[in-house]
Amino acid sequence: MMRATTEDGRQVVLFPTGEWVWEDESRVATPSVPSLFRSVPWGVSKDEVQRREVREPLTADSGSDELHFEVRFFGQRWLARYSFFKNTLEKGELLLVDELPDEDANVELFQRIKVACEAQFGEGQEKQIWSNDLFEDDPESWGLAVGLGHMTWHAVFRSSDSRIEILLNEGDGVDMALFVKYSPAVQSI
Repeated sequence: MMRATTEDGRQVVLFPTGEWVWEDESRVATPSVPSLFRSVPWGVSKDEVQRREVREPLTADSGSDELHFEVRFFGQRWLARYSFFKNTLEKGELLLVDELPDEDANVELFQRIKVACEAQFGEGQEKQIWSNDLFEDDPESWGLAVGLGHMTWHAVFRSSDSRIEILLNEGDGVDMALFVKYSPAVQSI
């Protein structure tokens, strides 16, 4: 995603797909990112998570340390994975389930989530890890670079409650993988 200024001084946000919106519209149209995973407090039990979720879990194994739900986030279907340690919620993760039309759509969704996090939590830490720098200087090809396994892209944000990481990388060698990972904020003693 890039920003540009029109001749009359208005700001626009440009997406790799060629779409654009006025800067002020991009802020209004951006969904929010909760500071807690699915707005559930850290440390609650599996039973409490099941009470808070609207749907039945996809997994029903009482001996498992995880619960899985299908949810919607940023207009897409995601797998929400709650992880527990000794029946206490310790981390959460969203994994994009919907197959997007192309690599650039995955990059655009990553950037939309990142912009929402920046608006809500302030500037985060962003890093691109390149295993092959062929496309590094060509942002228009970053979707292709991720799809080929040349780049992993992540951004980390912190709220008072959580550490939120957005991760885009090559999935299983065929599809790209987009995650939004939550863990409790590290408290200093």
